[in-house]
Amino acid sequence: MKKCIGLISICLIILCTFSYNYAVNTEMVTLYNELKQPNIDTTKIADVENITFQRDVATFHLEKGTIYFFKPVSFSENNYVTGALFIGDGTFSFTPPTKIEKEQLARFHAAEEQTFETGFDVLLMRFSDTTFSELSSNISFKEMEISSDAAKKVNQCEKYMFEERNNDIIWRILLSMLKNPETGYFHTHVGIPGHDPVFFTYDPLKDEEITLKKRHSRLTYEKELVNSFHQKGENQRVSHIEKSSDFFALAKHYKSNTTIESSGDFSSTCDVTIAVNTDSIIMLHFWLASKLKVDSVVNSNGMHLSFHKGENVHELLVFLDSPLTMQQEETIRITYHGDILDKFLGNFYINSSVFWYPRISRTRATYDLTFKTPKQYEFVTIGKKLKESEDENYKISHWKQATPVVSASFNLGPFKTHKIDIEGTPPITVCMSDAARHEIAQLLIKEGIPIGKNMEKQVGADVANSIQLFRSLFGPYPYDELYVTEIPYAHGEAFPGLLHLSRVTFQVKDDWGYEEIFRAHEVAHQWWGTTVGYKTYHDQWLSEGFAQYAGLWYMQWIRKDNKRFFQILDEWKDEIFSNRKYILGGGAEAGPIWLGYRTSSSETEGDY
Repeated sequence: MKKCIGLISICLIILCTFSYNYAVNTEMVTLYNELKQPNIDTTKIADVENITFQRDVATFHLEKGTIYFFKPVSFSENNYVTGALFIGDGTFSFTPPTKIEKEQLARFHAAEEQTFETGFDVLLMRFSDTTFSELSSNISFKEMEISSDAAKKVNQCEKYMFEERNNDIIWRILLSMLKNPETGYFHTHVGIPGHDPVFFTYDPLKDEEITLKKRHSRLTYEKELVNSFHQKGENQRVSHIEKSSDFFALAKHYKSNTTIESSGDFSSTCDVTIAVNTDSIIMLHFWLASKLKVDSVVNSNGMHLSFHKGENVHELLVFLDSPLTMQQEETIRITYHGDILDKFLGNFYINSSVFWYPRISRTRATYDLTFKTPKQYEFVTIGKKLKESEDENYKISHWKQATPVVSASFNLGPFKTHKIDIEGTPPITVCMSDAARHEIAQLLIKEGIPIGKNMEKQVGADVANSIQLFRSLFGPYPYDELYVTEIPYAHGEAFPGLLHLSRVTFQVKDDWGYEEIFRAHEVAHQWWGTTVGYKTYHDQWLSEGFAQYAGLWYMQWIRKDNKRFFQILDEWKDEIFSNRKYILGGGAEAGPIWLGYRTSSSETEGDY
């Protein structure tokens, strides 16, 4: 008996020692869940005929059918109907306002009049605007049982709504209810007989309020963007992104403490300091890699906050215990773990180089980063390394980025390091992986691809020389040093003071200048991209364009080969203008560069 009492006492002491304060925002959590799992209201069903309504450039005509409204949700002592399902016959038409967007629509739907018009037999609507009052004003409701067909249609539509790669529309409805803009949120699933559905959205809290999407592939329920533009009355060429929800909370500082095991297991605690840029906010939206799982979210008072992150979803919602107001700063601590690293043939594959930590905006922030990593691997990240220590199994390194930058990344592996210290350039450290190098080289040789020697020195020479050229062209190198690391992928990425370069450039002997262009391109991003940024995706091509031309410029300068310079320019020109032109016809014409990443799509692959 005494033993049992003693054991109980110990358990009580442990529970008291590790007790926490919880600030569960019950109303917000309940509201989110109710919005995500709506039920049809059996008292709000009606047969309708000849009803037309508009949302900006989209027109919906309900010719004849039955409409089923969802049960209202309760919020701030008011009831809101936020959804409806129409089954019957109807038509949907959509006309983009600009020549660019009309041509983009035609790439997907070959619309001769550059207007998309189709019949539909299902229309699922989710909204926070006046849709319910607008549609219910002239109809007579009846109470009836929900047909199995109606339930089946809702379930089918929700497969698209909750597909893990699609953005969460529920939090957009909730945000619109909270912010109460002049015109509310409106989203539709337009079911087209015999064809895949399309999706129209009006989101007043986005920079580009109007979007039209389609199903990306028959293999998934993922959506693909077709059109995106400003609402009526706004200049289509002027961005108001600073007034959008993307700027309601601005990241000021990230402080993280991360542990990486030899197996690749990853865990971290990140303190995100934000500044509020709107009148009031009670919900925060973060981006975090889909395979990372959140353990807890705590505010600056030590209170545990409610949060939501779905399985394999990259969006994290945090519900605050009380509203934050304009210019107020707050620090949110997020603890998480999961699969951000894969290990294969001795190398680490970083699954998400930019969302390994919870990001709340694309604004520039400072960073304070501590990493505990396996002792046998070299590790680098952005910023200045302040100190490094070792214990029996780990290295603990502390890094600080004092100048605000857009993003941070890292790399680790069995790297062979090559240091370059030349007057006029920052200290450069090249990290080349030794893992599986011989095996990969043998595979390349079998394919007739020549292999280079002392590649860490060749890569380092191009990096150092390109910095010297770009300093004379663009101004001083903007950071204290530069780490150049090999990644087991075929692409490159640039971060402040850190480059990820493809394994290929550390293996292949290149007599044509392409690897010199590639290396210098990523170096040029230290000026164009990490230092001089871009406002929206429409402007991102400037960063890539300057970096690509700078890479070509470097190749010309280091080789003193004007002929090769113009040959490659001609190759790039031919690649652009001959894309999808075949002997017996051609495919969709490439869109203007102003469309940014949208120029590359299922209909125009490889255009960006």
